Amino acid sequence: MVVVLDWVTGLIHGVEVDTLSTVTALSWHPWKGSVLAVGSLAGDITLMNFAKCRVTTAQYRGRRGRLVGVTALSFSPRTGELVVAFSGKGDKQVVVLSDLKTVVDRVLGHADTVQHLRWSPDGAVLATAGSDEMLCVWNFLGAKATRELRRKALQHAREVRSGLTRQFGCVIR
Repeated sequence: MVVVLDWVTGLIHGVEVDTLSTVTALSWHPWKGSVLAVGSLAGDITLMNFAKCRVTTAQYRGRRGRLVGVTALSFSPRTGELVVAFSGKGDKQVVVLSDLKTVVDRVLGHADTVQHLRWSPDGAVLATAGSDEMLCVWNFLGAKATRELRRKALQHAREVRSGLTRQFGCVIR
C-alpha cells in the first residue's frame, strides 16, 4: 500500500493505492512534483498524481509473456521519461518509457538483474548497476546534447574563474 503523508499536518494526501505486491521502487517526476512513480514486484508501475487525485497503472510482462518484477525505476531529470529495470525468470531488461504504454528505447548490456539507476548531476548520463557486478554508464541524451552541456559547463566555469558573473548569473562583457 502506498500513502503520502504530509509531515507537518499529519494528513494523508491523494488516494491510497494497493499495489497487490511489494513496492520495490519509487521516483518523483523531476518537474511535476505531484507525480510519483511506484514499481512493484508483480511488474506493476503506478503513476500517482496527487494534484489531480488520479492513479494510472500498467502491468508489464517479459518478452515471452512471463511475469517480471520492477527492480528499479527513475525519471530522467532532463526528458521526464521513465527508465524502468525489470527482472523475471530468464528475462532481465531496462526500458525507457515515454508514457506507461510506450517503450521508446531499451538499455542493453547487463547479463543479470539491474538494481540501481542513478543520474549524473546534469541529467545527461545514466549509471546502471546490478547483480552481474557490472557498472554501466550510458550517454542518455546522445553525443551532440552531451557536447553542448559540456560546452556550457566549461563556459560557465571560465566566467566564474574570471569573476565575470554576478549574483543572479548575469554575465558582464
